[in-house]
Amino acid sequence: MSREAGFAYLFKKFPVFVQTFVTREVEGLERHGCRPDLYALEKAPPADQEGFDALRKRVRVLPSGLQLSSDILLSGLGGRLPAAAFFSGAWIGRRNRRRREAFWLGPRLHSGGIGHVHVQFTGPAARTAWWLKRDFGVSYSITAHANDFLTGKSEYPTLEQLLTDASFVVAVSDFSRRLLAERFPRASIVRVYNGMPLDTALPASPVEPPLIVAVGRLVEKKGYPFLVEACRLLKERGMAFRCEIIGPGPMENELRAQIHASGLSGEVALVGVRTQSEIRKSLSAASVFVLPCVEEKSGGMDILPTVITEAMAAGLPVVSTCLAGIPEMVVDGKTGFLVSPGDSRAVADAVQKLLSNPDEARSMGAVGRRHAEAIFSEDVVIPQLLALLRQTRVQALA
Repeated sequence: MSREAGFAYLFKKFPVFVQTFVTREVEGLERHGCRPDLYALEKAPPADQEGFDALRKRVRVLPSGLQLSSDILLSGLGGRLPAAAFFSGAWIGRRNRRRREAFWLGPRLHSGGIGHVHVQFTGPAARTAWWLKRDFGVSYSITAHANDFLTGKSEYPTLEQLLTDASFVVAVSDFSRRLLAERFPRASIVRVYNGMPLDTALPASPVEPPLIVAVGRLVEKKGYPFLVEACRLLKERGMAFRCEIIGPGPMENELRAQIHASGLSGEVALVGVRTQSEIRKSLSAASVFVLPCVEEKSGGMDILPTVITEAMAAGLPVVSTCLAGIPEMVVDGKTGFLVSPGDSRAVADAVQKLLSNPDEARSMGAVGRRHAEAIFSEDVVIPQLLALLRQTRVQALA
């Protein structure tokens, strides 16, 4: 397969378990004939996930400490760094970490014929990319996901500088595109959904009692306390069911206490980390997928939860909330139900309706699968992203 030189991906860490949507993007590019170089500022923690070993072997992680400084000294003395910044010591010190990373990367990107980098999130890697453009003329683009631009810290360069100076900014939903355009009118913003291969879903084999599945980190924005309360209401109404909440996170103890206090220890399970193949098996066995997202106190939210796409690919009806970009995924009354954030009773009502009408639930799931194929399939999304990257690459090499 051709490497298609000209641009690279730069991450803070890669691959990371809680960012499977990023992993799918890189794998999707390769399936579509493009194999960009991969760089990471830091080594990713170990994670037993499909494809991670192969991806780790492709990632070139920046050195740290004395090795990083030594490499920069050799590049500077060899004339491969901007002389004024190098000899003035502008790259030395804790506050200049991102510029130091750019000093290491710049000569290596140039020697590899790479004139453009793409980064995920508006965090450290984006700021390193900003310095790459300033010091080496390497252009960059950013995918802005959610909390990275909704609740980001004030740093240099500012978020406005990052987005305005980027060749383009990918918003993962129409909702976030509008939000970004309002806040940063000078930035070039395009909407490209997170895509995924839909041929990995397993055939439906629902179990009894009906299984409710939720997937995602145990954090505030997922709204899991409202799902647990909805399960309490379903049990109170005499509904037979089991509920699996898949994923790790800081709210685990709080949720376990709520489950115990609600008398749901036999119905609701926090099952922790699962591999992608294990998640697919749970989705295959489920009757409904639920993710009652809410806005965090800090303003953060899940703009486009890709786990909903996974559920749609599995032919499941989805119950979620009318928040951010979720209405672009779930068509209320056709592929599932949308309720107001924080409304446990409405979640319980929607789940009860689906569990009580399995034929209607299966029909909604089938419509959801077709909706995912039309909008979120990798074969639809990756060519859109590739077109942007190729166009920018050509401009960078001109």
